[in-house]
Amino acid sequence: MLLPQYHDYRNLCITPAEHESTICHISSARWLTDSNGDRLRFQISANRYLSRMIRIIVGKLLKVGTGALSVDEFESFLATEKAPNALTPAYPQGLYLSKVIYPFLDLPPRSSFSAILQNHSDAGWQPIK
Repeated sequence: MLLPQYHDYRNLCITPAEHESTICHISSARWLTDSNGDRLRFQISANRYLSRMIRIIVGKLLKVGTGALSVDEFESFLATEKAPNALTPAYPQGLYLSKVIYPFLDLPPRSSFSAILQNHSDAGWQPIK
């Protein structure tokens, strides 16, 4: 996946001027599909996120998947200062933050939230190649 190779996400943020920095370090990003192949899941991990960054990335990647945007065009938003003509975020339905980790802070997970995460495990989900 291209996302971990780049660090400046200014072009994939609604309000870059509101941020002191638009540098984000994405450690992983991947698409998964369920066992029936009729649902998609996007997982991403980073040290921080910008305004609507994830929804914009998902929206652009869905356009890549449908052929409305090439991989090279998507990468140009990451590699250059060329901003997309329109930032169309994916709809927020189904979007949720599953985990926050603070270095050097070891807190046990809240039991009410842990129960929700157990219902959304990776069992039955396959990486898309």
